[in-house]
Amino acid sequence: MRKTEYSKLGKYLRVRWLPLLLILLSFWDLRTELRLMVDNFTYTSLLFTLRQHTVAVTFLIASPSILRRYGSNRIAKPH
Repeated sequence: MRKTEYSKLGKYLRVRWLPLLLILLSFWDLRTELRLMVDNFTYTSLLFTLRQHTVAVTFLIASPSILRRYGSNRIAKPH
């Protein structure tokens, strides 16, 4: 990667670090249930996951909107 690519990545991460961290923590919270559903999917396990991890599921559903809100329009563009 060139220096300009590193600087673009750095700006991207500086602006979006909080939503990316929350997405990572949501997946971390759901890791056991996701593993169980991959091994043996049932609607009961899906409903259990939705009930027991409501905040993580809600955030993952809303994450595209949140990432758009913290999108590229907040990154300062060079003149």
